[in-house]
Amino acid sequence: MKNPLLLICATIILLANNLTAKTQTHEFISDKFNCSYETERGRLQGKYISYYPNGIKKAEGIFENNYRSGNWKLWDSTGILKMQRYYRNPFEYDILLPDESADLPVNLLVPPIYTLRYNNENYYENFIVDESMIIWAKRIWRWIPMENNELLFQNNVMFNTLNNNVLNGNIKAYNSVNDIFNKELNITDIDTANLQIIAFKIKEDHFFDNKRFVSESRILGICPVAFNAISKDTIDLYWVPFSATRKYLAASVMPQHSEKESINSLDDLFFFRNFNSSIYKEANIYNRTIADYKSGPDIIKEAEKIEINLIESEHALWLSF
Repeated sequence: MKNPLLLICATIILLANNLTAKTQTHEFISDKFNCSYETERGRLQGKYISYYPNGIKKAEGIFENNYRSGNWKLWDSTGILKMQRYYRNPFEYDILLPDESADLPVNLLVPPIYTLRYNNENYYENFIVDESMIIWAKRIWRWIPMENNELLFQNNVMFNTLNNNVLNGNIKAYNSVNDIFNKELNITDIDTANLQIIAFKIKEDHFFDNKRFVSESRILGICPVAFNAISKDTIDLYWVPFSATRKYLAASVMPQHSEKESINSLDDLFFFRNFNSSIYKEANIYNRTIADYKSGPDIIKEAEKIEINLIESEHALWLSF
């Protein structure tokens, strides 16, 4: 349960990304990727451009609160424009290029209709996918700090919503040693007098489906992380399956705020991914966090590389179709 090393590494990341509302421009260059992008308050916000190793532009578009928005273009390595989309929202887009052709698969020209609307429990249902639709996937773990996540931590609203429903039996809690939900905890009370909630961990799957031809991240589990003022330890309290929390998060109405008008509840905030986070682990055969094989500034660089790879893997799949 105690993980001081993770806290140290997360602190390094947070110090390096202690962003204000001012837009920041980042350059990322490696043997595999060459791109520039903008962030605001820890979120992808603004122009994104990537290049091929030969210097030719590969992709260009706009991110808004971590999601693609508006016009996106994709070129091949010779500079020919191959695809252009206009995103009406994070999950729906119009195809501007390629033009309709009898040679193209029908499902490329007419993506499935996915209408954003609340269900009877006041949260957005996910688009239904099955295993045959997923052609690429990666499991990711993220650290969501207090910084630039005011709506999650204001008045401890996120933790109180989770913890109250865990204590009254609405949500099952699982052992914090791992996040595979195989050992249920019988929690009757948590002494919060000496605990300060400093972050949340989330486990999620990032995947590309061949029906909508888009990538999406879906949260699988969430874990409140606390600092114990007496022992000076950082403690993972418990993991809960995210699907079990959604109707309770949806019932937690947001106070007046300056975020997008679509953010009406805690569930909306997660559904539209309007949060600041850092990747601390990706699925690997050794089950290692980034801090287990990188140190100092290299932790930040590795997390950034994984983030860019998620974006550029989708571009590669666009071209393959």
